[in-house]
Amino acid sequence: TPSNSSAASDVYKRQAHNVQLLLDRLSNPAVFWLDSYICYGSCPADEEYYYMRRYLNEGWQSSQQLCQAQNSYFLEIAFDRNNHLHRVWSAPYENSTGTSKEVYYAYFNGTSWSSPIMISPVAPEDSINPKIAIDQNNFVHIVWSEPVPARYYDSSCNCYRDYKWEVFWRYFDGVSWSQPVNITNLAQSGSHWGASPSKLVVDNAGNLHLVINASTKHTFQVCYIYCETRTEYHNDVYYLKYDGNSWSQPVNLSDTPTPSYYIDMALDPQGNPHIVWEEADSWDAQEKEIYYTYFDGTSWQSPVNLSNSPELDSSLPSLAIDSQARVHLVWSEGDFSDSKYDLFYLRKTSAGWQGPVSLNRGDCHRYIRAGAKIAVAPNDILHLVFISTDSFTGEYFNVYWSWLDLKKDIPVEQLW
Repeated sequence: TPSNSSAASDVYKRQAHNVQLLLDRLSNPAVFWLDSYICYGSCPADEEYYYMRRYLNEGWQSSQQLCQAQNSYFLEIAFDRNNHLHRVWSAPYENSTGTSKEVYYAYFNGTSWSSPIMISPVAPEDSINPKIAIDQNNFVHIVWSEPVPARYYDSSCNCYRDYKWEVFWRYFDGVSWSQPVNITNLAQSGSHWGASPSKLVVDNAGNLHLVINASTKHTFQVCYIYCETRTEYHNDVYYLKYDGNSWSQPVNLSDTPTPSYYIDMALDPQGNPHIVWEEADSWDAQEKEIYYTYFDGTSWQSPVNLSNSPELDSSLPSLAIDSQARVHLVWSEGDFSDSKYDLFYLRKTSAGWQGPVSLNRGDCHRYIRAGAKIAVAPNDILHLVFISTDSFTGEYFNVYWSWLDLKKDIPVEQLW
């Protein structure tokens, strides 16, 4: 049964956004989210990042404030081999040329937080969207989106711009930080104008797996009364791998003229990546579908539409894989016109896909439930967190948590 694990306040009616879920080195679930206020009159104006962890036989601990979101953006966290917390984020940096956002990093040593250090080199445009992963040697790896000089025409403003965004990487080996390295090198090709990391995962052999969103030039036909050929930039899904020596070239996994967003990735027991994302039904559609592909050890499989709900909006997928290589997927689905969304669950076994099923348990009120995240512990306990409104009006969002023992052979229709 879902339980409310957020720090909702009756004074200012705090509401949660952007919930994230990860497991620490002892398989304890940890949740962090962005918290804001709804009030009338005077009230705290700052948004804040909060964090909670649940320990076995102890329950959820009190929430802790990680930082104020007023000066922190794109916060991500990870646990090291000592079960200590590390975090990366973007924050404003002022210099003689003005203010830009740069990427910062800090870690918790068991007693206190270290002083933040700047990871990205100072640039005239924003360095954003950092991701973090820590390998078996306790090396800290960080990727982020960094501007590079590249003049191009932007049709959205009918103007020329002087920068494009690439994905950069650097790591800490316990002694010193490596120099930043451009690992995408897409901007100079002329067929891209920006790239941003979506998920960074490290496997048991120390290889890094990275999925990114990169804006790619597509030429396609649009037909209404008559047909015309258009050339536009739309986001595609790309994958890269670091094998301990070098990064592979980015591979386009979606490669369609319809935009692809909100990518997630998980590794199976063999270390093969599985990837899901949301993709628009057409080049100008608001409704989206959930697509899935995976690497079978030899080649990438063709993407498959798993939601198949053309009249509804399917979005925000989250993926996890258990010790038996079963794939678990949750996403939000609803009518885009009324913004009321439910959660759906789907799993893949050796017999094929099972589901999808609604996780709303037959509620008589269709509350907004969205932003779900799942993670599987080594003992095959599946954890689920999501945000949900407390009323049909959808005013206030809280964070809820539930779990499922995958060792029990429960039909998918009877889950949760």
